[in-house]
Amino acid sequence: MKNLFLILLLFYYGQSQAQIIETNKINDTRTYEVTATLLPDHKIVAVWMEARPKRVISEQADDMQVAYAISDDLGATWSNKKIIDKPNTLLTVNPNVFSDKQGNTYLVAMHVGEDIFSGELAIYTFSPKLNEFELKSIPIQSDSSLLDKPSITENNDKMFLSYTEVTRKLKNSFLHVLRSNDHGKTWKNIPSMTKDSLLYMGTSAIASSNHLILSTGTYGNESIEFFDYNLKTHKIKRTKVAGISDQLEDALSEMVDHGDNLCINWYNNHAPNEVYFALSRNRGKSWNNPILVSKNGNLLSTVFDEDENLVVLYSEFDNNKFSVIVKHYNTSENRFLDKFYLKEPTVIKDKLDYIGAFQKIIRLEDNRFIAFCIDFSDNNKLYMSKWDTQE
Repeated sequence: MKNLFLILLLFYYGQSQAQIIETNKINDTRTYEVTATLLPDHKIVAVWMEARPKRVISEQADDMQVAYAISDDLGATWSNKKIIDKPNTLLTVNPNVFSDKQGNTYLVAMHVGEDIFSGELAIYTFSPKLNEFELKSIPIQSDSSLLDKPSITENNDKMFLSYTEVTRKLKNSFLHVLRSNDHGKTWKNIPSMTKDSLLYMGTSAIASSNHLILSTGTYGNESIEFFDYNLKTHKIKRTKVAGISDQLEDALSEMVDHGDNLCINWYNNHAPNEVYFALSRNRGKSWNNPILVSKNGNLLSTVFDEDENLVVLYSEFDNNKFSVIVKHYNTSENRFLDKFYLKEPTVIKDKLDYIGAFQKIIRLEDNRFIAFCIDFSDNNKLYMSKWDTQE
């Protein structure tokens, strides 16, 4: 894949130190959401949702497929992309990828059937020898529900798959968790996390030796929820993190951790609106008040730096202009320190294509960062940006 490097010299707001950013285009095909994971030995796997060849520009979710590429040098060069899809389906979407400390890498994707309320979740494992993903199992299928926004995680050879099941006409929505003790070959249900009337959407999961923690959003001005499932006692502790604003209405969630620090992001997928995050300094026992990042944003992703501060990535759609912004948030002083653009505000000239559910920022060693983001002012092309934090 041909590399395109642009060296941008930017300045922190209110500071005199320069920020050097390398930007590399990694996909020309219209892209809608992207995630990535860091493996040992400088390898990165980036996975995204893109248009099938016959898709036309539309706000509807159809004719999409999952693609991925591999970098062996922290993003300097990338392999040719490979496709994950299934014939005779409406679309293949919502990839979620996870890599453990040994480099074992797993991917879950949704194969949606004849309509949005049918399909399956498929688990893939990465083969270093073949440098590609191979199908491992199909843990769940349905002919009557949307199996939405899956999240996969692993700890001590125990894998967990969480997802929300949405019934037709949004009548019900449930949070489910499956567990595998054989690296994703077979799966068993964990008792349902939810037995109430909330309509759940957008789950995110993190596993440790004794606990599985999850976050979810909801439909309809409800709440952001946090679950702590004790893997030994099988008890579930549930905490309401925050309400969802009247302006935002529906919200999905993403959760990241660093030691005892947790951050949950939420926003309305598929449309610009308010984007928020909330912090916990005690592994979810209590949560700070929500922080509003933008009133016209989307595709929020966060990561903790080595000083336990937060690096915030999001896209903004403001007055028909599109931009990609990075902000630094001091978690001790509870304030934003600075911001810079990965994409300067640019007029959107063409019809806006579908906005997916997520993009991704990851931290390398020594407070270096890589962001994977979609340029909606440039026909949804996928870019990777890398920078060092200047002291």
